[in-house]
Amino acid sequence: MIELLQQHKDLISTNLKHYKDDFIFESEMEKLINIVCEDKEAFNFYSLNYHEALKEGRAGNIQKAEMLIVRAKKYIDFDSLQSKEKDLYGLISLPIHAFLSYKRSNYTLAKQQTHETMLFDEKLEQYNPSMFYHKIQQLHNVSRVEMKENNNENAVGIFNLLYRSLLLSEEVHYLDIKFSYQDSSESLKKLRKLMLAQVTNEYIPFLDRLDNRAEILYQTFSEVLNNQTAVDDELMSFVYWVKLKWNSINQEEWNKDLIKNFIRSSTDFTSSIPIDSLLEDAGKEKPQLM
Repeated sequence: MIELLQQHKDLISTNLKHYKDDFIFESEMEKLINIVCEDKEAFNFYSLNYHEALKEGRAGNIQKAEMLIVRAKKYIDFDSLQSKEKDLYGLISLPIHAFLSYKRSNYTLAKQQTHETMLFDEKLEQYNPSMFYHKIQQLHNVSRVEMKENNNENAVGIFNLLYRSLLLSEEVHYLDIKFSYQDSSESLKKLRKLMLAQVTNEYIPFLDRLDNRAEILYQTFSEVLNNQTAVDDELMSFVYWVKLKWNSINQEEWNKDLIKNFIRSSTDFTSSIPIDSLLEDAGKEKPQLM
């Protein structure tokens, strides 16, 4: 079975090589812009400069990023904008301000700005439901700040909310922000799976560096494990991984059918992080097979 996991990892690596981004979220954002914006040229100028600022910020060029933000605002008459347009401008700009605050180690401000972004998401969801996933992304960003600050309890609480929302479609709350969404469109189903993969690929390294992994795994997924029938079949790969991880952490026997189910349901993964985590546990003390 270890060999099967290794072979599966090789398949996933091939997926990554041939992965093609569908740019689903970008397409949905364009739809929102067309609905909300009166002056699309002005908005695109603003958005372009802010995204260039983000690139500079990621490269550590904070001063260049700030200059681009000044340029973005230079030609925008905010007083002339409708309320919904102002919300969209805020939605575009605030996450980048939050990232720059994070890069400056101003974590309190970064979380505050991310919270404000989610408030804009809530206002704009009425125009395009995909903004729910932008809001999910912002909550994920808060978890990153909490992990950076070593606020493990807060981070686990957020991961729990994310998985309950994404896997169970359960209504959850973070501060005054509500996460409640139902949609069956194929594009938004893809966004949900994409967000699950992004969250999981950061959750696993966080989990694996902790001493109390069994406790943290249970705190994160207890509701999901107790309500598996609510999880869509196309998302069960994540549940199978959690069960295998629980077995590994507790040095329990691996169930062959469980491994096969995980392999069968995760053929579209584009990251080997979940498999690497299982293989690393197996290398420490090889689980017995049932």
